[in-house]
Amino acid sequence: MKNSIFFVVGLIFYTTLSFSQAIIIDHNCSKLEPIPASAINLAKQNLHIAYGHTSHGSQLITGMNGLIGQSNLIGYKGDIYEWNEGGTGGALDIDDYFVGGDLGHNGSTQWATDTRPYLDSNEDDNVIIWSWCGGCSDNTPSGIQAYLDAMNQLEIDYPDVKFVYMTGHTDIWNDATLKTSN
Repeated sequence: MKNSIFFVVGLIFYTTLSFSQAIIIDHNCSKLEPIPASAINLAKQNLHIAYGHTSHGSQLITGMNGLIGQSNLIGYKGDIYEWNEGGTGGALDIDDYFVGGDLGHNGSTQWATDTRPYLDSNEDDNVIIWSWCGGCSDNTPSGIQAYLDAMNQLEIDYPDVKFVYMTGHTDIWNDATLKTSN
């Protein structure tokens, strides 16, 4: 998790420039070294991220905080992993908890409803990330389909914004449902 956001950010930016197809980022994508400092700096200049989550989504932000002060990249200059809301001082722009809540349960799309006015009033934001709490683990197939349909509609309505599809966090209490939903 420590490297999650910058790895995601770097890949989002790279694929935005290079490809139009989806990419999958999982536990196998965890090394910072393949990402050049120039790509991170370019991502910081061009990406404006809004991240919606409850406590279960805080791992990405905790990981970002853990990266501050790391200096293992070629071409490293200054505190390359700095982030804040607004991207001031050359930091990555992340609006943490941009609206309250998470991806919800059983077909709730309140998160999508909340995303629209946010994007309408924050036109510079070009990446939206929403995290599940426990909603992926106890969801129904129709609930997951409602999530996918709402994300697809947001992609259609906001074509200049990248929407990050999130899987649920590991649990042991409903593993089969979680695996199916993911």
